[in-house]
Amino acid sequence: MKSDSIKFRNAKTHAINAGLQKPSGDGEPTVHVYMYLKNHTYPYVISLGNFVVLKTKEGETKVLDEFGESIPLPHRVPERQGFHKGDLLAIKSFDQTIEGQYKEALKSIDQALKEAPNSYRLHNNRGVLLILMGKPHADAQNEFTTAIKLNPSCAAAYTNRGWLSIAVDKPSLAVDDANAALKIEPNLNSAKLCLVRSNLEEGKKEDAVALIEESGLSNKNDAHSLKLQAETFIANKDYKSARLALRKLMLINSNDADAILQLAYVCDMEGNLDEAIGRARQAAQLCPENPTVHEILGRYLEKARDDRAAALQYEAALDLLNQWVPKDRQKKALSVEGALLRTLMRCDEFKLAERWSGTIAREFPKSANAHYNRAWLLSQGPEDYHIKEALQEYDLALKLDPGLKQTHYNLALLSMKTGDKQRAESELKLFIELAPDDPDNESAKSLLAKLQAEQKQ
Repeated sequence: MKSDSIKFRNAKTHAINAGLQKPSGDGEPTVHVYMYLKNHTYPYVISLGNFVVLKTKEGETKVLDEFGESIPLPHRVPERQGFHKGDLLAIKSFDQTIEGQYKEALKSIDQALKEAPNSYRLHNNRGVLLILMGKPHADAQNEFTTAIKLNPSCAAAYTNRGWLSIAVDKPSLAVDDANAALKIEPNLNSAKLCLVRSNLEEGKKEDAVALIEESGLSNKNDAHSLKLQAETFIANKDYKSARLALRKLMLINSNDADAILQLAYVCDMEGNLDEAIGRARQAAQLCPENPTVHEILGRYLEKARDDRAAALQYEAALDLLNQWVPKDRQKKALSVEGALLRTLMRCDEFKLAERWSGTIAREFPKSANAHYNRAWLLSQGPEDYHIKEALQEYDLALKLDPGLKQTHYNLALLSMKTGDKQRAESELKLFIELAPDDPDNESAKSLLAKLQAEQKQ
């Protein structure tokens, strides 16, 4: 589109795009100019507006919005005083979003809604800004739904509501919205991505790769498209195609740590563990404060049997455990702790392992698995007091989670070690009863029979 105001904005963010939009009924098609979020996990769409391109008698091209107004340049007054205040505030909010001033953009859009409460575009854009500001997803969803009610031809709102469904782990709801958006605006790239992503999240990996070809996404070279191509190829174990997509992605941004880690995974799957380790090290250098990157590097190093180097990475991850989001923190920390204890014990570093198990148990005092891990570690200790504390930790783990059936077997083994045959018998009986399908069930029966035979002698 040959418009100075749009070209000026596009110079600030190459995420501005345009597509032909088909209105419902007999209305004339318009050109939808929008911006998608390049640096967000999901490419939400913020609309600048719908425009028509007209030629004057003098042969000059003019880009006009749906009200017949020429859009002003950023921070400039409109061509005439009659320019609608609500639209001017909407444009201001759009420009503030380009600058990353999300708080100010939300304030501008709230002011705009006072002037134009029935603007579908304002409600759509407000929904995206609420997401950017970390507001409740339900509030954003209400804005997208309102935009659709006000204008059933608002492809951006359908697309954004679809992405929101994916963000809250409801990908099945995204399919209808993505298809509705594409019916209105067939070339809306974000809607195509949403449709592929929803299929991938639902486990329909063959459908996802077929959609990439059918929709033309395989010919797209923007970051969002390449990332989704790579993920879809990886899901289908097409590592050659995934590697190609990732190499293209790294041409756009050689410091994209996520892409580098995906490439490390592809290398590992192709049997090139050394390159996988090298890529993971590269990602760790780029994101030294990211615990997940250290964990991934640790896993590759452990796979290469470099336990000391792996343990250092696991320790680095646990040092940064507060960087994980609260809802995932405990689960991730316990997973890394298990790997750390395993590698440290193979390196004969019991004292260091014991300190770490104590640290994690204190960090998550109500976690049965944290106490279970510590109990297992202490049971390997050389001193009698290690065994005594291990028994206490197993008891606490069972108190917190009676469903940890394996704990009964471990308690039986430790009780036999301390000479408490009565408790050992009791724990073995409980384990045999509660875990009939456990691989250790037969061993438990043999131990119980041996104990009972000894008591009869």
